[in-house]
Amino acid sequence: MKFGCLYYADSDNIGDDIQTYAQWKFLPKVDYWIDRESLNLFCPNENSKVALIMNAWFMYSPQNWPPSPYISPLFVSTHFSKYHVQWLKAKKDEYAFAQEYLRENGPIGCRDASTLQTLQGLGIDAYFSGCLTLTLKPFPDIEKQEYICLVDVSQNIVDYVKKKGYDVRVMSHNQKNAARMAPKDRLKQAEKYLKIYQAARCVLTSRLHCALPCTGLKTPALVFYAPEYEERFSALKEFLYTTSEEEFLQGKWDGFLREPLYHSTEYLQYANSLAEKCEKFVEDAIKKEEPVNIDYERYKKMSILQNVIQKETYIAELHRLSEGYMEERTIINDLHNTLDLKETENHQLKEKHNQLYAEHDQLRGEYDRLHTEHDKLRREYDQLHAEYNRLKEEHNRLHENYGKLQEKQEILCFRYAKLHDYAGRLRRLRADALCLLREEERKGGRKTI
Repeated sequence: MKFGCLYYADSDNIGDDIQTYAQWKFLPKVDYWIDRESLNLFCPNENSKVALIMNAWFMYSPQNWPPSPYISPLFVSTHFSKYHVQWLKAKKDEYAFAQEYLRENGPIGCRDASTLQTLQGLGIDAYFSGCLTLTLKPFPDIEKQEYICLVDVSQNIVDYVKKKGYDVRVMSHNQKNAARMAPKDRLKQAEKYLKIYQAARCVLTSRLHCALPCTGLKTPALVFYAPEYEERFSALKEFLYTTSEEEFLQGKWDGFLREPLYHSTEYLQYANSLAEKCEKFVEDAIKKEEPVNIDYERYKKMSILQNVIQKETYIAELHRLSEGYMEERTIINDLHNTLDLKETENHQLKEKHNQLYAEHDQLRGEYDRLHTEHDKLRREYDQLHAEYNRLKEEHNRLHENYGKLQEKQEILCFRYAKLHDYAGRLRRLRADALCLLREEERKGGRKTI
């Protein structure tokens, strides 16, 4: 039997290529590269079935289900998105053919609890298999290094780890040109990423298909988990360390950064079981050839189902677009109302501006008048200040002359006192002389003086 390898041709996500890489490791060869979204269109070169390991996320194009009758499938590590695959949402006659394909090719190995519950709820034989990337084994001759891989995390996480002084490699699983690459080149790129993860001290990521391969490669990994991941992460969290960005930034995982610890070996029972199933599937496929007998009724049912699914898909898309249009119309109307309100406010503000501008002109005129008056008063002040300085100088000069005159007055007063004393002494002498003369006259007759 020929072998096919499942891949997603339009994907720019390296995580999808790592999924392909995990199944490719089990294949002895690849005869056909089969696109996940076009499974119904596959037709090999010979009228014989092609063995295909069906580990994937199904699917963006539910109208392209079930797969081609030329595919001999092994359903392991499958995930059916309940948000995209409407034929798994209920037991309806128009969905019976799609659901019957899974019953015919069961049991279905599910990689998450959400898919398991959905299939079992529809009476489809299913079990929890885990993810096929858990079967990846460490590459030989890869030495551990000290860098930490930060894969699709926020800038806050990057800044936090850098501030702690660690060597980091900031990476992303989103590659814009991946969809243009050949499948083999995409596998080489996936292997390059896996080797980088294996050599890392530890890996911090928001990507499921980064953390799960790291588990198989024995690299400690920490996943930033959010409630919206529950559909795909449920039942896989037991293999991983998970946290929120808030808890990490609060320092609750600093110990993990210092000493990264591997989570556990609980995943091995699922990894070993998956490996055994894939190996047996490949061994059985090598031993047999299985021609295909085209069944008209089957293809008729397939055509009817695809028309139903396509119609419902178009109706659902039309309904979604209609709801989006109504939401946009509501937003546009709100914006128009807001615009009218803003225009009214703008008109009021413009009138207020004109009023304030007129008041400004009035105040400007008053300011100019006061400024002119201020200049006039300033000139008068300068004149008075100059006159004051002149009078002050004259006062100082007169004060100095007054001091000199006061000194002269003191000298004159001193001389006057001496002269007054002298005059008193002269009067006393004259009086004494007159007394003597009178005495002489009495004694000897009158003498003329």
